[in-house]
Amino acid sequence: MREHLRELIERRLLSRREELRDRLAAFQRERESESLSRDWTEQVTQRASGEILARLQDSVKVELRDVQGALLRLSDGTYGCCRICGALIAPARLYSLPQADCCSRCDGT
Repeated sequence: MREHLRELIERRLLSRREELRDRLAAFQRERESESLSRDWTEQVTQRASGEILARLQDSVKVELRDVQGALLRLSDGTYGCCRICGALIAPARLYSLPQADCCSRCDGT
C-alpha cells in the first residue's frame, strides 16, 4: 500500500476511534443520569428509550472493535490483506471502509 494512503487511512481510523469513544462516553453519561418517572406510562417510554440506547451503544462498540482491529493490523503489517483469502484489498475499498478486513469478493459486497 502506498505510504500516503496508509497515513491517510490511519488518520481517519484514529479520528473515528475518538468519535466512537466520545459517543460511548455520552451514552454512559445518559444512562447514569436516567431516573425513572413515578408515572407508569412515562416509565414504559423511558424503558423503551433505554433499550434503543443500549442497542445503539452495542452498535458503536462493534464499530469501535473493528476500528481498533484495523489499527492493530496497520501496526503489525497485515492491514490491507483479506483475512479470508489473503488477497490484497482494493485501495478504493480501504479508503471507503478503512476498517475492512476482507476483500469485496469474500465479503460479498
